[in-house]
Amino acid sequence: MRMIRELERHGYRFWLHCGTIQFECNGKPDPDIVMPLLAELKANKAEAISYLQLVEYLRRQFVAHGIASFHSGRLSEAVYILQDYDSLAALPAGCLAFTLVELRNMAAQAYTDVELLEVAQAKRDILAAHKVWLGKRGDGGLAAALQVFPDADVLPAQRTTAELVEKCRQAMAAV
Repeated sequence: MRMIRELERHGYRFWLHCGTIQFECNGKPDPDIVMPLLAELKANKAEAISYLQLVEYLRRQFVAHGIASFHSGRLSEAVYILQDYDSLAALPAGCLAFTLVELRNMAAQAYTDVELLEVAQAKRDILAAHKVWLGKRGDGGLAAALQVFPDADVLPAQRTTAELVEKCRQAMAAV
C-alpha cells in the first residue's frame, strides 16, 4: 500500500494490535508531507488493515520456511519470495520468484503493467536456467546457464560452449 510504504520511508513503523493499526515514528518528519498521507491512511483503514495482515502473514511464512508466497493481482499469479536462491529447487517449475531485496527494489520503481509483465517473464527465464544449472552442476549446468539469452548477443557468437566454459574456469581460478 503506497501510503504505508511512503510513511515508512519517513520513519514510521506500522503493526496491528487486536485488529487496529498501531504506529510509531522515529525522527521528526515534515508534517506537510506526512499529514496528508496519514489522512489517506485513515480514509482507507480497511484496505490498510488487510495490507498489514498480508505483510505479517508473509513475514511469518518467510521466517518459518525461508519462502513466502502471495497472489499478485497485477500479474494474476502467485509470486514467491525467497530468502536466497538455495530454496529455488523446492518451488514449482515455471513459477515466479524474487528475493526480498529484489522485491523491495521493484516496489521503488513505477512499472507500467506491460513493463511488469516483461520483468516477470525475464525473471522466469532466468529462474528456469538457474534450476537447470542447479540440476546439472558441472559443465552441462554452466553451459545451460550461458545459454539463457542466446539472442541477446552478450557473448561472442564465434565461441563454442566449451571455450566459454574454459574461459569461466580460468576467470574463477584467477580469483
